[in-house]
Amino acid sequence: MDPNTGALGPDTQIFYWSDWTSSDQVLLTSNLIIDLSRPDSLQQYQTVKVFRQANNGTPLINCTATMLAACNTTGNIAVDPSGQYVFLTPSNATQVARIDLTNKQIVDTGNSIAGTPQLFFSQDGRLVYALTDNYNGTSTIQVYRFDKQTGALTAGNQISLSTVYGLTPAQRR
Repeated sequence: MDPNTGALGPDTQIFYWSDWTSSDQVLLTSNLIIDLSRPDSLQQYQTVKVFRQANNGTPLINCTATMLAACNTTGNIAVDPSGQYVFLTPSNATQVARIDLTNKQIVDTGNSIAGTPQLFFSQDGRLVYALTDNYNGTSTIQVYRFDKQTGALTAGNQISLSTVYGLTPAQRR
């Protein structure tokens, strides 16, 4: 898009996959594509792959169980606004892992959130909102302070309210 006129440029393919028997969750950051591939066959394992935006089809990182167990068992992924951390949700915890492009690895930070909530981030990436449906007509939103240097999480306040299906963090100006 031309920032001066708003005119759109030509279509540009930034990602594709040819295996239509699997389902993928694809997240875009300013310079990366993060792909969680979930084969339909229960005999196969899923992987988390990291690509550059200018995708030539070869992943920079191919995270499987040998690199990080959570890459093999995660049911969902989220990425912080800086694109440096991926949040993996295996079964009963949400694990924070650093995307290490230099060493081509996804590395556990030792930080996690209990359960498998939906995650939302403040615009500056300093807050993480963990939304959990309590399945009794209420939802809980736990707020965490997020350290973008280390991946550390510090629990803050939480709020319970009627069932919430999504969240849009806003910033007061």
